[in-house]
Amino acid sequence: MVIIASKIDNIHVHYECPSCKSSYTKTGKPRKNSRPIVHLHGSNSDLSNRTINVSHHSVLQLSEPNVDIVIDDSTIRSC
Repeated sequence: MVIIASKIDNIHVHYECPSCKSSYTKTGKPRKNSRPIVHLHGSNSDLSNRTINVSHHSVLQLSEPNVDIVIDDSTIRSC
Protein backbone atom coordinates (compact mmCIF):
# COMPACT_ATOMS: atom_id res chain seq x y z
CA MET A 1 0.00 0.00 0.00
CA VAL A 2 1.40 3.41 -0.98
CA ILE A 3 0.29 6.52 0.91
CA ILE A 4 1.38 10.15 0.50
CA ALA A 5 2.42 11.74 3.80
CA SER A 6 0.32 14.78 4.68
CA LYS A 7 2.88 16.37 7.02
CA ILE A 8 6.42 15.82 8.30
CA ASP A 9 8.36 17.43 11.15
CA ASN A 10 11.58 16.66 13.02
CA ILE A 11 9.88 13.94 15.05
CA HIS A 12 6.97 12.44 13.04
CA VAL A 13 5.63 11.63 9.61
CA HIS A 14 1.82 12.07 9.52
CA TYR A 15 -0.43 10.17 7.11
CA GLU A 16 -4.13 9.42 6.80
CA CYS A 17 -4.76 5.70 7.05
CA PRO A 18 -7.25 4.41 4.45
CA SER A 19 -8.07 1.41 6.66
CA CYS A 20 -8.68 2.97 10.09
CA LYS A 21 -11.77 5.13 10.64
CA SER A 22 -12.80 7.37 13.52
CA SER A 23 -15.98 5.44 14.37
CA TYR A 24 -17.58 2.08 13.68
CA THR A 25 -21.05 0.51 13.96
CA LYS A 26 -21.83 -2.37 16.32
CA THR A 27 -21.24 -4.76 13.42
CA GLY A 28 -17.69 -3.43 12.92
CA LYS A 29 -18.30 -1.49 9.71
CA PRO A 30 -17.18 2.16 9.44
CA ARG A 31 -19.94 4.73 9.91
CA LYS A 32 -20.85 6.80 6.85
CA ASN A 33 -19.52 10.05 8.34
CA SER A 34 -16.38 8.58 9.93
CA ARG A 35 -13.02 10.15 9.04
CA PRO A 36 -9.69 8.46 8.37
CA ILE A 37 -7.35 8.24 11.36
CA VAL A 38 -3.98 10.03 11.13
CA HIS A 39 -1.07 7.74 12.06
CA LEU A 40 2.40 8.91 13.09
CA HIS A 41 5.77 7.32 12.42
CA GLY A 42 9.25 8.55 13.25
CA SER A 43 10.95 10.90 10.79
CA ASN A 44 14.54 10.69 12.16
CA SER A 45 14.75 14.49 11.66
CA ASP A 46 15.02 13.90 7.90
CA LEU A 47 12.64 16.23 6.03
CA SER A 48 13.83 15.23 2.54
CA ASN A 49 11.67 13.67 -0.18
CA ARG A 50 11.82 9.88 0.05
CA THR A 51 9.78 6.71 0.50
CA ILE A 52 9.83 4.86 3.81
CA ASN A 53 8.48 1.38 4.42
CA VAL A 54 6.78 0.83 7.79
CA SER A 55 4.66 -1.87 9.42
CA HIS A 56 0.94 -1.20 9.41
CA HIS A 57 -0.65 -0.78 12.85
CA SER A 58 -4.15 -1.80 11.84
CA VAL A 59 -5.42 -5.34 12.23
CA LEU A 60 -7.72 -4.60 9.28
CA GLN A 61 -4.80 -4.70 6.83
CA LEU A 62 -3.46 -8.20 7.47
CA SER A 63 -3.29 -8.83 3.72
CA GLU A 64 -0.85 -5.89 3.34
CA PRO A 65 1.23 -5.70 6.55
CA ASN A 66 3.57 -2.97 5.25
CA VAL A 67 2.94 0.58 4.09
CA ASP A 68 5.11 2.71 1.79
CA ILE A 69 4.86 6.31 2.95
CA VAL A 70 5.88 8.75 0.22
CA ILE A 71 7.25 12.13 1.28
CA ASP A 72 7.16 14.43 -1.75
CA ASP A 73 6.81 18.12 -2.61
CA SER A 74 3.12 18.09 -1.60
CA THR A 75 4.00 17.03 1.98
CA ILE A 76 3.81 19.92 4.45
CA ARG A 77 7.09 20.53 6.30
CA SER A 78 7.27 22.04 9.79
CA CYS A 79 10.23 22.33 12.14
